Amino acid sequence: MNSFTELIQAHPTISALLAYYIASAFVGSLPAPDVSSSMFYRFVFKFMNTLAANLTRAYSSKLPLAIAQAAGVAQEQERQGHLPDPPKL
Repeated sequence: MNSFTELIQAHPTISALLAYYIASAFVGSLPAPDVSSSMFYRFVFKFMNTLAANLTRAYSSKLPLAIAQAAGVAQEQERQGHLPDPPKL
């Protein structure tokens, strides 16, 4: 084990890049939250992706949760009659 620590100390840049790659792969493998996900998992997903500089994935509107929320809001507005009439051609 001593030779492993010596290897890390001898090559700190490569070690840091390897550690970042492993962490990024871990965060990238997290499944996207869906409608049934808890608030804690949603927070962890966004937080971990933000730390890993995956901002597009962390705040994407194409995630299943965002699509479901948008559909739910649109249905609720439609139910309450808040949506304007469609444009007439």
